[in-house]
Amino acid sequence: MAIADLYAWLIEATLVSSAAALAVLALRKLLRAAFGAGACHAAWSAVPVALLATLLPAAEADAPAAPLAAIRAPIRMLAAEAPPSTMPDIAAWTCIAWLCGCVAFAAFLWWQQRRFVRGLGDIAERGDGLLLADAVAGLPAAVGVWNARIVMPADAMSRYDTVERGLMLAHEREHIARGDLLANAFVAVLRCLFWFNPLVHFAARRFRHDQELACDARVIARHPQARRAYGEAMLKTQMATAMLPLGCHWGQSHPLKERIEMLKRPLPSTLRSVAGRGMVIAILLASGYAAWAAQPDVPVVVPAGQVAADMVLRVDDGKPMNMRLLTLPGRPFSVRSDESGKQMAIEGTVTRVQHDGQPALALEMRIVEDGKQVAAPKVVLRDGKAGAVQMGEEIRGEDGRTTFKGIRVDITLTDSATQPVATASHSMPPPVYPVDVLKQGVTGKVVLIVDVATDGSVSAAKIDRSAGDARLDAAALDAVKQWKFEPAMKDGKPVPGRVRVPVEFALDGDHAAPVEDARAVLTKQAAANGWSSYDKMVHSLNARWEKPAPPADEC
Repeated sequence: MAIADLYAWLIEATLVSSAAALAVLALRKLLRAAFGAGACHAAWSAVPVALLATLLPAAEADAPAAPLAAIRAPIRMLAAEAPPSTMPDIAAWTCIAWLCGCVAFAAFLWWQQRRFVRGLGDIAERGDGLLLADAVAGLPAAVGVWNARIVMPADAMSRYDTVERGLMLAHEREHIARGDLLANAFVAVLRCLFWFNPLVHFAARRFRHDQELACDARVIARHPQARRAYGEAMLKTQMATAMLPLGCHWGQSHPLKERIEMLKRPLPSTLRSVAGRGMVIAILLASGYAAWAAQPDVPVVVPAGQVAADMVLRVDDGKPMNMRLLTLPGRPFSVRSDESGKQMAIEGTVTRVQHDGQPALALEMRIVEDGKQVAAPKVVLRDGKAGAVQMGEEIRGEDGRTTFKGIRVDITLTDSATQPVATASHSMPPPVYPVDVLKQGVTGKVVLIVDVATDGSVSAAKIDRSAGDARLDAAALDAVKQWKFEPAMKDGKPVPGRVRVPVEFALDGDHAAPVEDARAVLTKQAAANGWSSYDKMVHSLNARWEKPAPPADEC
């Protein structure tokens, strides 16, 4: 993942996790009152579900706001030491600070874990499966993640009676059986990743509180006659003086009064439990979909010179068959599908035509079923406008229902030639050929994807294809941030655009010459080409930008 992509994901994940956490914080008490503590605890799964949704591919936009267009840049770079940047790379420095914070917070949690475990002192095996520690505060506890151990306080045999000890052990075993220790480890990871977000730490404490209430409810459900003994065991427990990030301990510093009050409430009925599960599933689906839908749409990319054809083929009342292809005008195409159990194919050509004085696209096609041609329709469509070809008839049955017998093709054609495209301007200083790279004779071509704002400035840029050397990639990215484009126009107004720019780092003549002679070589080249100044040289370089149809090996 590139720095820019990591930076963008970090911002998106922070917003999504915060929104999901706020939603659960707002609903937790209502869920607990209506459906019980278990439903409230399960609702916290909305946070990881929303985060996972941000990793799914975004939806494709129906129509591209600015398609990619190939722009050639056969530039011979200036050979010079790269000047120190006056502006820090915000994305890079942010990611570095974030990673340092992750490491620091992970060290802090490790220190908390180690402090709690050390505070237990010596742990002795009683012989009947009980582990007794020298300490008392915060015990009993299930310590660890994979191989959890249940540790009882030193005075467990004298402070608690047999019933109370059994209930406390049942509580910790319930944590282990339900995967609460793994959940707490995952929460620790989220706290490390989002160490800068106070809402995550606040939500983590509420999550641990709801986790204990849910565990209490499960133990009481299994031992409904032991509510009093369970409450007395809570009152006898000494609160912990240190937190346990990886594990669950009975004596957390959460409100004891609320746990005692919960023991007085009746257990939720079967109907309420089922309704609670349904509500939690609805919350998870809603949070996941909202996080996924909030991602910016990925524009449908139509490479320069080509036409995109989106077709939906229906045979009788069968299942629609979706077909999509990219083709060059005048070149035959063929696309096949067997989704309906039939071998269906559409063959044909697309040509650019004029219709009522406006540019349009003519599609001639053959529809083939199981190797036999069944139709050969022709249609003329405006760019981006949907059309349909239908051959057959609607038949009304004896039951009054209408069915279609025949073939229908819904078609949308998108021509790159008619889409708004950003073009180069004269404010595009060439990249700097790093001296150390020049000494080594390293060459290569970087392909950049550049987002152009409505004012022509570069709003974002990323590497689409590396030159094979990180220094050349960095030099191209440093240069593109200073470029100025003529923005794409649509309906007479500037719109955001996106262009794909190949930038070639190549050496003219003897690249093994000393670096100090490189500028002299460029000066001679400038004089030979009639460049009397740096500004004229840059102007000449910029004048070589054009927008041709890319060859097969281009982007």
